[in-house]
Amino acid sequence: MIKIFEESPDDLTDYTQWLMAAAFTELDRPIDGIVHYNPATAVVIDRREAFQAELYTFPAGRDIPEHVHPNVESIEVQVSGSLLLYVEDQCIQGPFSLERAAKTFMNRGARIPAKSRHRVTVGPEGACFISVQKWTAGMPTSIGNDWASGHRYSETHEGMANEKTS
Repeated sequence: MIKIFEESPDDLTDYTQWLMAAAFTELDRPIDGIVHYNPATAVVIDRREAFQAELYTFPAGRDIPEHVHPNVESIEVQVSGSLLLYVEDQCIQGPFSLERAAKTFMNRGARIPAKSRHRVTVGPEGACFISVQKWTAGMPTSIGNDWASGHRYSETHEGMANEKTS
């Protein structure tokens, strides 16, 4: 069952709530925190130990194909645009509305357990969200580096994966 983070307090929930309350004044932003997946972009806005938060932007019509992150549990917090988020074939977030934006950003998020199949349909406005992550193995990098099963987001993303394995 998919849970909203306020219903299941744990260390990832605590970190998400701290991150949202910190208003980006206490964040540890790494110098190497920008990743271009062309046409999407990820920016690490905080990284500390096993936790990380990345701001993602996706252009209109560029859906994220079904995949899993075997070593990352996350809470996805929608910031702007429109999207439909599916976890294990269940739509758990969307469609976006301005009325819901403040509530979504400050109080809600969609949890994606590690090893769960998920995908995103990006709406006509594009989409922006924060992926708040707990890494269960290894040091955090971009969550796109912990991508298993399924097609990559783009040729650039595929090339990055091939570089890591060669």
